Amino acid sequence: MKILGIDTSTPVLSVALIENQVVIGHVETGELAGPQLHGEMLASLVAEMLAEHEIHKVAVGLGPGPYTGLRTGIAFAQAVAFAREVEIVGISSLFALAHGYWQKGGTQSVAVLDAKRKEIAWQEFNSNEMLAEPVLTHIDDIQLLAHKTIVGPAFITQPSEFVTVVDSSPPNAVDVAMLCAKGFGATISPLYLRTPDVTPKEPHA
Repeated sequence: MKILGIDTSTPVLSVALIENQVVIGHVETGELAGPQLHGEMLASLVAEMLAEHEIHKVAVGLGPGPYTGLRTGIAFAQAVAFAREVEIVGISSLFALAHGYWQKGGTQSVAVLDAKRKEIAWQEFNSNEMLAEPVLTHIDDIQLLAHKTIVGPAFITQPSEFVTVVDSSPPNAVDVAMLCAKGFGATISPLYLRTPDVTPKEPHA
């Protein structure tokens, strides 16, 4: 089974193709300046990746991450799945980070992503097992992650003297696709941990 993996949860765009849990192709961009570039680069990278391959599933990272960047990746993944008439599966980008660490020989870890506004999105894992639900923590309260094994790029942009990061790599589309191949998946909806800034007004009676 060939699976296309996509992750746009950070400024680094990642695309991969695997077959039976073997990597056929993988490409990452440098840090892109904005979500518009995610869209422009994504179309080109996926077209090149699939030029000589049929796929059976599409797996896409659900974040947490910037709203527009995530929506760009998810909408594009949905378009590819529709055009190819294949199933689409959502994968937490935090889970992808933990899976990448596990593949390198690690075990228990805390996956972290930059949620902006001086907040860190994080979730604890043991290999492929989620130990807790994802949460947001303000950078001023990050001491609670001291002595944890940290993986992910959050502390590149929001440095902290209280944590030790063992791997600051961003989420990898290979891990997104691999988790899909192993039977993991979620509803296709961006993972937002923050309460919306604007709430709908109650209708007048």
